[in-house]
Amino acid sequence: MERALRLRTPEDRDSGFLLDLFTSAAPGREFLPTSLLEMQQRAQHQQWSELWGGSGNVIVEFDGVPAGRIWTAWGTRDIRLVDIALLPAFRGAGLGGRLLGSICEAADIAGLDVRLAVARDNTGALALYQRSGFVAEEAGAVFLSLRRWHESTSAQAHRTS
Repeated sequence: MERALRLRTPEDRDSGFLLDLFTSAAPGREFLPTSLLEMQQRAQHQQWSELWGGSGNVIVEFDGVPAGRIWTAWGTRDIRLVDIALLPAFRGAGLGGRLLGSICEAADIAGLDVRLAVARDNTGALALYQRSGFVAEEAGAVFLSLRRWHESTSAQAHRTS
């Protein structure tokens, strides 16, 4: 039996959880002062809200416990996966794959591609994206830009040309 997965809008009570999630997203952050982490998290949230809008920012709950966050931005041609992050205790158990699969399924239904950027050294996430049909569009020094074309005849033709 598949365990319960729920998405919900962030609330004020999530601030501690979101700081823990932000801290766990990159190795070494746990050694930084809390005040610096809070400042960085606020700046990131403000920048992403300005760039992508805040409506696609949701908390992921697994069996009633906050486990992560997804931030998406829906456009007319694609869905931008701004962020998908899970606390360490929830990584490696297929939850990220379930979430990504749901996003890709919604994109296929809407006839949209999915685009994202991933750090080159995030090998676990990169492997998940490749298994899910994402291909590199652009390779930077630190990040790779990936795209998954929606499932349609024209997308299939685009992949083979």
